[in-house]
Amino acid sequence: MTEKELKKLRREELLEMLIVQSKRAEELEQQLAQAQAQLESRGIALEEAGSIAEAAFRLNGVYEAAQAAAQQYLENIQSLSARQQEISQRLETESRQTAEELLSETTARCKAMEEEARQKAESYWTEVSQKLDKYLADHAGMAELLSYQIPKPPGR
Repeated sequence: MTEKELKKLRREELLEMLIVQSKRAEELEQQLAQAQAQLESRGIALEEAGSIAEAAFRLNGVYEAAQAAAQQYLENIQSLSARQQEISQRLETESRQTAEELLSETTARCKAMEEEARQKAESYWTEVSQKLDKYLADHAGMAELLSYQIPKPPGR
């Protein structure tokens, strides 16, 4: 699988690949344990073979295969880990940028709403003040009449 194809994978797919690699590593560890068991049994075969060089030559292939498998597993894990880290950093950056944009947009909307409310309040206050002034002007004569007191009859 190429690096480009790996970058296109979703997080779930990458995690599934990691699980598959983990299972493969366990299988290789089991194979290594079996190989070690065979190695111990070959120790007996070594005595029977009579030649240390011949036994080492036979066993050398098992060790090389186990070492190569272990090395490949470690490289795969490191590669997947690096890619996952890269994806996580990119997602975090995108999330932060989106949050900043939303905050900026919300702040602008709040300021616009505040300005609109202030303008409406000023307009309403002006309208009410004008109506009160007109009312007082229209009823100034009545206020005069009300302030005029009728004299009381004498004796009361």
